[in-house]
Amino acid sequence: MKKLDLYSRFRSRIELKAVESVFLISKPGKSQTSKALSPVPENTSSFSHEPEPAALTISRKPPKSSLSKQLQRLGEPFLPLSQQNESLNAGTRQPQNSQGHRNEAQVVKFEEGREKEEKEREFEDFGRTKLGQFDHTGPFEPLVLSLLGEVPVIRVPASINCRLLEHQREGVRFLYKLYRDSHGGVLGDDMGLGKTIQAIAFLAAVFEKDEESVGVHYSGVEILITSFDTYRIHGSILSEVDWEVVIVDEAHRLKNEKSKLYLACSEIKTRKRIGLTGTVMQNKIMELFNLLDWVAPGSLGSREHFREFYDEPLKHGQRSTAPESFVRKADKRKEHLVAVLRKYMLRRTKEETIGHLMMGKEDNVVFCSMSELQKRVYRSMLQLPDIQCLVNKDLPCSCGSPLKQVECCKRIVPDGIIWPYLHRDSPEGCDSCPYCLVLPCLVKLQQISNHLELIKPNPRDELDKQKKDAEFASAVFGPDVDLVGGNAQSENFMGLSDVKHCGKMQALEKLMFSWASRGDKILLFSYSVRMLDILEKFLIRKGYSFSRLDGSTPSNLRQSLVDDFNSSPSKQVFLISTRAGGLGLNLVSANRVVIFDPNWNPAQDLQAQDRSFRYGQKRHVVVFRLLAAGSFEELVYSRQVYKQQLSNIAVSGKIENRYFEGVQDCKEFQGELFGICNLFRDLSDELFTSKIIELHEKQGKGDGQCSTTKQELPQSGTCFSSS
Repeated sequence: MKKLDLYSRFRSRIELKAVESVFLISKPGKSQTSKALSPVPENTSSFSHEPEPAALTISRKPPKSSLSKQLQRLGEPFLPLSQQNESLNAGTRQPQNSQGHRNEAQVVKFEEGREKEEKEREFEDFGRTKLGQFDHTGPFEPLVLSLLGEVPVIRVPASINCRLLEHQREGVRFLYKLYRDSHGGVLGDDMGLGKTIQAIAFLAAVFEKDEESVGVHYSGVEILITSFDTYRIHGSILSEVDWEVVIVDEAHRLKNEKSKLYLACSEIKTRKRIGLTGTVMQNKIMELFNLLDWVAPGSLGSREHFREFYDEPLKHGQRSTAPESFVRKADKRKEHLVAVLRKYMLRRTKEETIGHLMMGKEDNVVFCSMSELQKRVYRSMLQLPDIQCLVNKDLPCSCGSPLKQVECCKRIVPDGIIWPYLHRDSPEGCDSCPYCLVLPCLVKLQQISNHLELIKPNPRDELDKQKKDAEFASAVFGPDVDLVGGNAQSENFMGLSDVKHCGKMQALEKLMFSWASRGDKILLFSYSVRMLDILEKFLIRKGYSFSRLDGSTPSNLRQSLVDDFNSSPSKQVFLISTRAGGLGLNLVSANRVVIFDPNWNPAQDLQAQDRSFRYGQKRHVVVFRLLAAGSFEELVYSRQVYKQQLSNIAVSGKIENRYFEGVQDCKEFQGELFGICNLFRDLSDELFTSKIIELHEKQGKGDGQCSTTKQELPQSGTCFSSS
């Protein structure tokens, strides 16, 4: 029988990762308990235990089965290797006649069947983007992981090793060292550096899989793959199994120690916990502690010790006016933290690993002046009683009481527009009043910053909410209501595709015109589905050929959309939701990336950029993030910079410019970034970000690490800043 390429088998398994995120691996050759299986209902999907011909088994995806059946198979004994090979050979043995000779007609039929199957597989792969990641990148020889003289010898099969890049081999060695030392750790490579294949190569080594022994068991399984949601629901059952190792993909989801997911995953019975994530820390330094404390409990001490010894000094040492003693203390704690993390975490960036194979990336921020109509609506929104209640919360109450407004008469806002709807069933307010207004008000301000159509009622909402949203739109549009086509959501093609009342779309129009003339291919991201609808009409009006992918796109169509965009020279734009995730969204044919609206979480925008800037990209990638100048989006961006700086300091030990006075989660030093009053400031007549940079330069804190240039886009009133 022709040797089977183990790597090609594993490639088919990778497709599961779009929805399956937790790998629970049982001990090789050891029977697992099944006493906890009865509470889980079995589904009706068929699961045959009869061996099938290997030629058919290779191309099949893993059969669907219930969680209980997977665990039952974990509890069954494994067939010896010789019996597995014998069983496989029985399925693929060529037919013989009674004298033991092969029947020629049957042989021809067998060969034709195999040829037909190979053609079918070729047809399935036709059109898929060849990223080069599956080509041979090294010699055809195994990668030995075990120490000299160690028995048995643990090695990655040659069929996998020859396709690994050097940084991936280093990652596999790191994973095996964690495994050998019986503790957990984090593989924190940038998105697109192949964390999945590194995990697969590691498993192939420790389970002693090679091209001769394909891991197909008919009476037992070694690996259980499940999703976060399934594990959260059935964690009490799965936690009764003694797992050899657990691998959690998108491990940053374990950032909140109080979440049900974190608590469920903490019950997994194994010391060998491996997390895979490209964003080890997203918002706060304490998230780093939570992840490391899950993979290697106690590695960073107690939670309170970590907060006092690392978190607080690092944050206060980053203040723009921090005393020199604070800065020195922060530097020492940073170096100490990085040294501790090195034992439990391997973190590499694209620049460090495959930068020499790519043409580089440039990240730009475009401050787009809002249209005059947008500015009027934005200011009108800030004057609503709902927001004024939040802005004036700490002022003395007007009733003469010594209490603050938020503690006295202004705790509730019955004369507001947003508050009455939120509390339609509780006119006395809620325990969080008036802070329950913060998020709804920010959502409305962000919608105004992006496009005025977004604040109008959504026809898919309940009638009561549509009525309230129409009332809100009328209140903030005021006398300009006719300019925006009324307070009801419009489907007028010409009106929605017009850019005159949207500052960002005016800038986008000019940028895209210059790119299209040069043959650039563009990724256009937005967080809002309604904004994607508007942008789609804009693209149609301008005559751009485009594809679109959002949460409503069926999973089985996503890869074909990606392949079509990458392979078709005529497709100019890929319109995509920032929240669209999943494996395979490698849009490497695009060399221009536009993020229409920023996200509070910087990792979301970074992941969006990396859809294009990853292995296989042959052109220089330029990213443009559009911000509504003078809106709270500038504050969102500044907080993104702040969070990214903290991540660079805590995770990578980098030195960052000290731009901001604000300190996260510190009421004493809210500065220009934090606190409710900052969120609802009127910034419409100033360039907030520019002022911070200019102040930094005047104070003489420039160290040559940041170069900022500004220029006017032709006739757009838009300020362009390159960072």
